Amino acid sequence: FGKTIYSLSGAPGQIDRVTLESTVLNHDLGHLLSLVGMAPQITPAKVNHQDDPHGNHCRNTNCLMYYTAEMASVASTLTQGNIPQLDSDCRTDIRLNGGK
Repeated sequence: FGKTIYSLSGAPGQIDRVTLESTVLNHDLGHLLSLVGMAPQITPAKVNHQDDPHGNHCRNTNCLMYYTAEMASVASTLTQGNIPQLDSDCRTDIRLNGGK
């Protein structure tokens, strides 16, 4: 995602590059942890919060696992230098599958 991240961040009026890179890495780590429909045979979702039209993503527009960081609700968080957090449904899935 390097070229895309570079083109969408770092310039005046754009998202800080470190914030965008961190968001992308944390989001993909969530997928590796089987959040929101990824590898359900390993850790099935305990809470139904999958965004069906965008598969394998959370339907909460403010969640780190939402399908895109370009939507207004997430983009405003990123422009403030904040990395979106997992919502309560994603945190519940992690906890109910043995996480802390």
